[in-house]
Amino acid sequence: MIHVGFKFFSFFIFIVTQILNAEELKDIKVIDLSSEMSIPQCAQRELEKKILYLGSKYCSHCKKAQPVIEKIIKELDFSKIYKSFDLSDSNDSIAVQKYKIHVLYTPTLIVDCKVYIGDKPESEFKKIISAFKKI
Repeated sequence: MIHVGFKFFSFFIFIVTQILNAEELKDIKVIDLSSEMSIPQCAQRELEKKILYLGSKYCSHCKKAQPVIEKIIKELDFSKIYKSFDLSDSNDSIAVQKYKIHVLYTPTLIVDCKVYIGDKPESEFKKIISAFKKI
C-alpha cells in the first residue's frame, strides 16, 4: 500500500510541477532566433545548461553541421545535456515550442542560452561547445 501511495504522490508532484512551469512560461513571449544572440529569460525557457541543435532534413547545411556537432558532443561527453531537433518533423517542431523560440534559420545551435546560426568549420563548433565546460 505504501508503494502505491508513493507512486501516486510522485505523479501528483510531477503534475503540479508541470502546471507551475506552464504558468511561468505563460508570460514569456515567443522570440525569433534570427541572429546570433543571447536568449532572454533563459532559465524560464529551460535552456540553461543545455545544448540544442535545431536543423531540418531538407537543409543542406544541416546535413554537414549535424554530424560534426554530434561528434564533438560525443568527444566532450555532453550527451546528457544535448538534444537534437529536426524541425521538418512535426513532433520535433511541437517539442521545440515549449522553449518559446521560433527558429528562422537552420542549422541553429543553442549552447547555454547563446544562439549560433549556420554551418561553421569543425574547429569553430568545437570552440563554441568546449566553452560550455567553463560555464
